[in-house]
Amino acid sequence: MCIRDRDLSDGDLSDGDLSDGDLSDGDISDGDLSDGDLSDEDLSDEDLSDEDLSDGDLSDGDLSDGDLSDGDLFDGDLSDGDLSDGDLSDGDLSDADLSDGDLSDGDLSDGDLSDEDLSDGDLSDGDLSDGDLSDGDLSDGDLSDGDLSDGVLSDGEAYTERNK
Repeated sequence: MCIRDRDLSDGDLSDGDLSDGDLSDGDISDGDLSDGDLSDEDLSDEDLSDEDLSDGDLSDGDLSDGDLSDGDLFDGDLSDGDLSDGDLSDGDLSDADLSDGDLSDGDLSDGDLSDEDLSDGDLSDGDLSDGDLSDGDLSDGDLSDGDLSDGVLSDGEAYTERNK
């Protein structure tokens, strides 16, 4: 005798309705289980299997992205943004190479102060860009101890309409 889903309605099953022997060894096979039932070979999603783990579960051999494995990370190969003894990603500080805008002992990017070279508008001991004050030379419109540009008052000479 085989009991089918359509043969029983809710509440039809009682301790006495089924006698011993109604369930035969062949009615339920090892391979066919309903969804959510546990089988030695087939596990539903999120169930734990020795060999197959769902995403995010930890396996002795395989680790999901972002998990640390003793062999998965090497001393030389690091993902972007991670610090390596030899190689640094863009924007990280390296003893020899610096990205644009970072300070280096020898080379400075535009707008940074260097002992020898200054970009336009920065102050240098010897050379000044237009509009900056120098001990000896001043651009038009700046005040100097000895030389004054047109229209500026000097200690010895003053140009006015009355002195014409």
